[in-house]
Amino acid sequence: MKINRSAMTKKERQARSRLAKIAHELGIIRGSLMEATRTCGKEGCKCLLKDEQHKIIYISQVKDRKGRSIYVSEANKRLSEEWIKNYKEAKGLLETISEECIKRFKAKRKKDY
Repeated sequence: MKINRSAMTKKERQARSRLAKIAHELGIIRGSLMEATRTCGKEGCKCLLKDEQHKIIYISQVKDRKGRSIYVSEANKRLSEEWIKNYKEAKGLLETISEECIKRFKAKRKKDY
């Protein structure tokens, strides 16, 4: 059932508008940005010779109870941070919309009795 915008609260309209902007114009990634150190294994590299491991950045996700790591280059670190932040904001906006819909649903249910 389509909902008329005039039936929505200002809070819900604002949340829907921001969510639409995120969904249509910005990148979204669900996950967490992680840092770790590791040995690359290249012959003659300082990580083997001096025991100085390389710092790596990756996005950690769990999907279908399986973990996965997505490597992030230093050049893409800021972009990945932004897309992860967008996901978290979108999730919060969906929660706001849900709460407003619950209020509307309860009000409608009372009228039906």
